[in-house]
Amino acid sequence: MTEPEETPGSHLRPTAADGQRAAALIAHHTRHDPDGCNEIIMQAMTEDDPGRATVRLLFAVLELYQIAAPSLHNEAGLAMFTDAAARFAVRDPE
Repeated sequence: MTEPEETPGSHLRPTAADGQRAAALIAHHTRHDPDGCNEIIMQAMTEDDPGRATVRLLFAVLELYQIAAPSLHNEAGLAMFTDAAARFAVRDPE
């Protein structure tokens, strides 16, 4: 078996574990479970290189979004996303 070719940024390509963490992070967030979210983030932060692990987790979340995006790309989905983004942008810091 040959190794994938190293390209700039390939060290930040999400792994299967990153994908599992991303799915769990989204599930915890959907259930309004901050302790669960924090646990997933702490898992990434305890890796050998926490900065890279955190970036890979972020990219994994974006990959999951990309998978879900086609079902959101309709008038209702885009309106919902735009509304949510606008509300998030003016949210007071807690």
